[in-house]
Amino acid sequence: MASHRLVLQFDLSSVPGQVAGDSLLCRIPTVGGNGTVERVAFPELHGIGRTFDQLAELARRLLNDEGFYKEQLAALESCAAHLTFAKGLEALSRYFPALA
Repeated sequence: MASHRLVLQFDLSSVPGQVAGDSLLCRIPTVGGNGTVERVAFPELHGIGRTFDQLAELARRLLNDEGFYKEQLAALESCAAHLTFAKGLEALSRYFPALA
């Protein structure tokens, strides 16, 4: 997976977002999909409310527009720091102190 520039998916199952989570771990932008991770980690690339043609255009831009690609990588890095188990535990421990 690490040798790829992007992940293209058309999953419409509204699941948590395992493919996007794996992409996030590998620091690879994901186009399409409508899970929770897609919406949080890839706000400019997720599939919610976008047509197939719009998603294909986003994929084309990631492949051909180096500036857009680098913008998405930078956004991905910034988001990845907030989508970790440690950050989740930190947030939950505010409400459930026994978790800390």
